[in-house]
Amino acid sequence: MNLKEGKMEKQPKKPTVNWEAKKALLVKANCKCVYCGFDFLGSGSHFGCLDWDHLTSQRDGGTDEGNLVPACRLCNVLKGRRSFSTIEEGQRVLNDMRENYLKTWGYYELKGRNRRNKA
Repeated sequence: MNLKEGKMEKQPKKPTVNWEAKKALLVKANCKCVYCGFDFLGSGSHFGCLDWDHLTSQRDGGTDEGNLVPACRLCNVLKGRRSFSTIEEGQRVLNDMRENYLKTWGYYELKGRNRRNKA
């Protein structure tokens, strides 16, 4: 925002990856989260919402080209603005974070939802 004139300045539009390229990435990952292996086709869990993650965050100079990976919502949120040089590094870091999250919050939330759905 240009404060002197009180007008909003347009931000340059970020380049995006087309849907065909994203579908190819999803097929390459077997329709699974690259970090935890969550199967996007095999579950109705709200944790399984498909997100597109930048392996190297945009803040650290990551672009869309060759840097996007399919990730479940939980892994993407836990990753935040961290950058990983490889998927394996991301798997190691996020595995511990995900386990701690699910032990503290997720298991009980999922258990409660399952109980309500069965009743």
